[in-house]
Amino acid sequence: MLRIASKKCTAIQVQVKQTFRGGLKMSEVIIIGHDGTFATRLRKLMEEHHTTQKELAEKVGISRQAISQYADGSVQPNIEKFYKIKEYFKVSADYLLGKTNSESTEIDDIAISNKLGLSDGAIHTIKKIKERELNWGINYFNYFVSAKRFTGLFISIRQYMIDAVSEHEFEENFFKKYVKENNLCINEEELSIYGVKTLDLDNSIEFFKSLKLEKRKWTANIGRLDKFDIKYDLYKIAEEIKDVLSDAIHENYEELLLIDDIQKNIMFFNCETEEDYMEADAIQSEIYLNQFLESSESQD
Repeated sequence: MLRIASKKCTAIQVQVKQTFRGGLKMSEVIIIGHDGTFATRLRKLMEEHHTTQKELAEKVGISRQAISQYADGSVQPNIEKFYKIKEYFKVSADYLLGKTNSESTEIDDIAISNKLGLSDGAIHTIKKIKERELNWGINYFNYFVSAKRFTGLFISIRQYMIDAVSEHEFEENFFKKYVKENNLCINEEELSIYGVKTLDLDNSIEFFKSLKLEKRKWTANIGRLDKFDIKYDLYKIAEEIKDVLSDAIHENYEELLLIDDIQKNIMFFNCETEEDYMEADAIQSEIYLNQFLESSESQD
């Protein structure tokens, strides 16, 4: 059901029930209330763009109170105001209506986001990789993510991020609990800035003993038999990166030999005299110039 504002109906009331094949799945999107999609995303955009209610009101041509009502979800904008908000933040209508998670107005970017679940930032980064280093930039990316052991590396990275954030939150909450239970007189501002460093030596030693015991209980309660060791996790990821790179080179060796940077290195390895180096450098300069001219022509 989609009702657009008219003289009698001054608000957009949207109830969408739709599934996008292979991408964003949404059982129901209702643009009403404080936690409704439109109000939530409007607040997010205002925060991201550091836009005040007064500033947005001036751009849209309404009162600050009206923007406040849009942001808390108590009132919905009519189609004209909705369009002005969309244009001001340079996002798609689908984003404000909750039909896509991509803020981009580029149709291709929205399609990629819906299909693969990639964020705007991820799509932008991949585009930058493709635009740099002429045509070979994206190839290195493809070699890496399509390598045999990449999935295992990705799982390790995911687990590290889960463990790191969980451990940080656990330690922070336990520290606050320790300070409270021991009636320690610590300035709240110093506590938030310096954390454990605000403790004296005796309390610091006692805190870390208690933390170690509490962490063992915590890991047992969440079903983790292994210890949380962030340094080891990082070491493991570094070793897995080496494995993935090894796979990428092995699986694409013949194609890698065709890359100009690698050909240049091989050419210089075979140089024996200064004249050979100068000749090799001249050849590579000509190759880069031709690539640059080809790239400029294709962009035109």
